[in-house]
Amino acid sequence: KTAEEVKFVTATASGTADHGKITFNVDGSDIVSIDDGGLSLNGALAIDTGGNNALTLNAGTADVIITASDLDVNGNESANPLDIRGATAAGPGAISLETGELTVVDGDILGRIDFSAPGESDGTDAILVGASIWAEADDTFAADNNATSLVFAAATSETAAAVMRLSKTALTPQTTDGLSLGTSALNFSDLFLDDGAVINFNSGDVTVTHSTDTLTVAGGTFATAALTATSLSVSDGNITNVGRIDVDSIVGDADANTNITFAG
Repeated sequence: KTAEEVKFVTATASGTADHGKITFNVDGSDIVSIDDGGLSLNGALAIDTGGNNALTLNAGTADVIITASDLDVNGNESANPLDIRGATAAGPGAISLETGELTVVDGDILGRIDFSAPGESDGTDAILVGASIWAEADDTFAADNNATSLVFAAATSETAAAVMRLSKTALTPQTTDGLSLGTSALNFSDLFLDDGAVINFNSGDVTVTHSTDTLTVAGGTFATAALTATSLSVSDGNITNVGRIDVDSIVGDADANTNITFAG
């Protein structure tokens, strides 16, 4: 024993060597051992400062190994600070975020990822959580129900708040009129809708419904600055307030009169 350290040594034929072992043994099993290979907790957790494997976690069937080159807690991260690799060549890496809740109800969060810059020198808003992603229960869980949405949160000058939700059946903003699809500077290229799709404005005020070769506008007035078409068919309706109509011919119905009325 010196003023700087306590050292355990093992005797050899030529004297002593600067290594030894401390073992805590319970019922014949080494629960904790410390030797020149590092620290081991019953084979489940090993911390090795001298070899290639800095941290090894053993789940009973396979090792999860974090090497010094993959993870550096002092801020000198490599290009890939944390690699999670599947156990087989075809097996994917996976992260499982789980809740310990025994009775999940609507609004409970199953797992969450937060993004922030806690060391930002400006402080205040700069160090708050800027974005988050979490899985949120949409109903009380049961033997036949685990309805869950993926929630996306973002911020401008506050802790990130939910702005968009993805459920099994819909992608929606968190609040009505709370999120735009694209901007005047960043536009989407194309919109693809399936047969029978409906564009619904203000919860049914005006709808545009697709059927084969037809778009049907309902619930309001269709107004356009200009209309160019090879043919225009109006059935049981009126075309009103038109400044000018240029026609090549007018064909009447065989069973009724065709009336053209000029007013003013």
